[in-house]
Amino acid sequence: MNKSELVETVAARTGSSPAEARRHVEAALHAITEAVAVGDRVSLVGFGTFEGADRPARTARDPRSGDAVDVPAARVARFRAGAAFRDAVAAGEAPDVPAVVTAPPPARRGATADDVVGDADADAAGGTRSGGGRTSHPRADQVAGVATAAPEKDPKASGKASARSTKDAKKDAKKDAKKAGRKAKAHDAAGRAAKKSRKAAASGT
Repeated sequence: MNKSELVETVAARTGSSPAEARRHVEAALHAITEAVAVGDRVSLVGFGTFEGADRPARTARDPRSGDAVDVPAARVARFRAGAAFRDAVAAGEAPDVPAVVTAPPPARRGATADDVVGDADADAAGGTRSGGGRTSHPRADQVAGVATAAPEKDPKASGKASARSTKDAKKDAKKDAKKAGRKAKAHDAAGRAAKKSRKAAASGT
C-alpha cells in the first residue's frame, strides 16, 4: 500500500471525499515528522512510537570487498510497534475498524439536519456553505441581479437630453405648420380655379 492507496482507504472508511482524506493523512504525517524532527516523541497507544535516536560513529565492513568502512555518527528516526500492532501482525488478521472511524461527523453547534445535508451537497458541487466559518457561492439569481442592475443616471446628462428633446419638438412643430400652410394655399388655389372654370362654363351656355 502506497500513500495514494492509503488516502483512498481512509476516504472509504470515513465516508469523506478523497481530497479531504488526503488533507487529513498529510496533516497527520506532517505532525509526526515535525515532532520527531525537533526531538519530541510521538506515542500512539496500540500502534507504536516514533522518536529520534543518536547513532554513534562505528566501523562497518563492505559486504562485497570485506574492507572496513567508517560510518559517521548520525541522528536517525526510529519506530517501535505497539502491542496491538504486534499482535495483529502476529495473528495475520486485520483488527476491527474502530467505531470512531465509521461514525458520522458531529454536526455543528446549532445546526439542523438540513444544514448537514446542505453542507454535503455544497461540497459535492464544489462550493461551500456559509455556516461554521465557511463561505458560500452566490446564487444564479443573485449574479443575474447584479449583472442586470440598471446604472445610476447622471442628472446633468438627463437635463441635456431633455433640452434636446424639447428643441427637436419645436423644430418638428414648425415643419408641420409650414406643411399645413402649403397644403392650405394649394387647396385655396384649386378652389379658385374650379370657380373660374364654372363661371366660364356658365358664360358659354
